Amino acid sequence: MALGTALAIGSTVAGLIGSNKAAKAQEKASNRSNALQSRMYNDSLEFGAPYREAGANALAAYQSELGLGEAPETYAGFQQAPGYQFQLGEGMRAIEQGASARGLRLSSDTLKSGARFATGLADQQYGQHLNRLASLSGAGQTATGQQAALGQNYANAVGQNNRLAGDARASGYINQANALTGGFNNLAGIAGLNGYGSY
Repeated sequence: MALGTALAIGSTVAGLIGSNKAAKAQEKASNRSNALQSRMYNDSLEFGAPYREAGANALAAYQSELGLGEAPETYAGFQQAPGYQFQLGEGMRAIEQGASARGLRLSSDTLKSGARFATGLADQQYGQHLNRLASLSGAGQTATGQQAALGQNYANAVGQNNRLAGDARASGYINQANALTGGFNNLAGIAGLNGYGSY
């Protein structure tokens, strides 16, 4: 009987320890997975930040060009854009050089030609400038949408990991209860075989 009792108790203890270790291992795995998910999500936020910021600035610049808001602090406006300034300077220089060659550098015709050129260039370039701002704003919107999707994926993964950890813990408790019940049943069986259960 002593050997049977010892085996029953040993079996019960082994079942308790094993189920507890298994539940803790699953919980640790879920915690490691959550930590990895968190690091990946934070890294993606950091990587996407420049695109979101550029898009937000472009949207503010676009709105200011349309008279719908204040320009970002660093935005000088369409007429200060490098491409526009270069084309304007080159065109005005060509008009001036042509007029100088004819001896008409400061004539009213030269001034009118310069004004027409500047106005035409502005008309042509302004729409392109707005399109570039809209495109950059769209890149920021895309980055923001991707961040939202990553956030949802992160929440889903962490929720799943937490559920699995909870399931493992609950399973561990059930297995511990089963080990205890089995141990008590084994002890009761041993006691019954040896006549301890009779009066």
